[in-house]
Amino acid sequence: MKKYFVIDLDNTLISENTFFLLAHELASHFPFWKRMKVILLLFLTQYGILDFLVTKKKKILLKEISGVDKKIIDMASKGVIKKIKNNNLIDKTSLELLHRKKREGFEIVILSKAPEPVVKEFSKMLGIKHFYGSRWVFDNGKFLKEEEIDKKRILRQMKQNSKKIIFLSDNLDDCFITSEIVDEFWGFVPPGESPSRWNRLKEKISKIVLSKKGRYTYHQALLPFFILLWRSKSITTKLEFFLYPVLFGAAFNLTPKRILLLTLFWICSLLVYETGYIINSCYSVKHELQPKYLLSPKSCRKMMLLVGIRLFLISLILFYLKYRQPYPVESFLFFLLILFITFIMHNSVNTTIRKVVTYPLLQMLKYTTSILPFISRNPLLIFSLIVSVWIFHGFYSSFEYFVKKSGRGISYEEFKEFKQATSMMFLLIFALITIVLESEIYRPFLRSFLLIGIYFSYTHFLVVLLNFSKKLGAKS
Repeated sequence: MKKYFVIDLDNTLISENTFFLLAHELASHFPFWKRMKVILLLFLTQYGILDFLVTKKKKILLKEISGVDKKIIDMASKGVIKKIKNNNLIDKTSLELLHRKKREGFEIVILSKAPEPVVKEFSKMLGIKHFYGSRWVFDNGKFLKEEEIDKKRILRQMKQNSKKIIFLSDNLDDCFITSEIVDEFWGFVPPGESPSRWNRLKEKISKIVLSKKGRYTYHQALLPFFILLWRSKSITTKLEFFLYPVLFGAAFNLTPKRILLLTLFWICSLLVYETGYIINSCYSVKHELQPKYLLSPKSCRKMMLLVGIRLFLISLILFYLKYRQPYPVESFLFFLLILFITFIMHNSVNTTIRKVVTYPLLQMLKYTTSILPFISRNPLLIFSLIVSVWIFHGFYSSFEYFVKKSGRGISYEEFKEFKQATSMMFLLIFALITIVLESEIYRPFLRSFLLIGIYFSYTHFLVVLLNFSKKLGAKS
């Protein structure tokens, strides 16, 4: 009976998406306008513009590649491998782990949704015999379509004659789909990502592997999060950050000066919120029945520097606001303390209570702590704030938990579609009520529902709008 160490390729063994690397190589063989279109799509992908359309961008690129000669694709695949070697895109942590498992007697298998021509060339370079990628179908030597790999089916076949299977991947969907089949699922944290991305699936994973290249934790220890935000390539991430004070401020009719203050409160509340992750990763994890250590003891000691930086920044901002203008600093400190205490409570209770009670409450406080000082004297607005944040954000956490508890399988893609549909439904209902209802008493209440809903749902709105326009185009 064999032992298998199965490893994903994109963002695990290689720190890039190989499909987009291949598309870039193929673009040089296209006519000018077609090449410009492909390069534009790749630019949008690289800089995180319209992240929610990543699957659509891939479909458009596949359509552009359709009809390309197999020889050109093989040549471009070799060009991708050359680029990977020249630009040091192989993740050293994953590669070291792969070699270690090979020495321990494991058969190495690459299992990835990456294009099969690239997976084949990369496996050949590392001397790996077993590999699986998304099959590229050719007709008379011309590219026709891509058939996505069925990881579940392949792992079940391997399970029949295996003693042990370990699967290492950065993909949350891989964990959700395959963790019941494999003996151990190891969650990988790519460079620049947070280990907390695996928190929601802790019970399904056996180990968390952090990339040594550009670890999130060390960057965070040196720089506060908003500088990291500025350095981020993702335009969508930046937009979400700046949309918060604008839409929440507009929801409660704040002046431009108070919206600027709200932005400072928003920064302070995020600094406190993220400190809770450090406490969880370093200390609270010890009290779990099956601890999944996100950070080493050495890293935890370094994290104290991060806590010090955060506390200093909060003190500096609040001290300035207190003595510059008579702002509601005391009430904000009170809500900030509640946020921190809730995080400590969250880290102290068992997993079930976390998912049902404290996690939705934490998410609620994350988005309400900075705005509550401005509306603390208006119970109706406080109610509208809490209910709207829960409907458009906290509701989904509870829904996801109870669906999983019922034993019904639901992938993250299906869950995203559910979020898109329900977010749009809530938005349309509140928009309709706001238009129809003439009473001035309820208008601020409904306006807050509508604008906060837009903040949490704008990407869903654009996806639904594009799908709808596509259907209309098909009919016409």
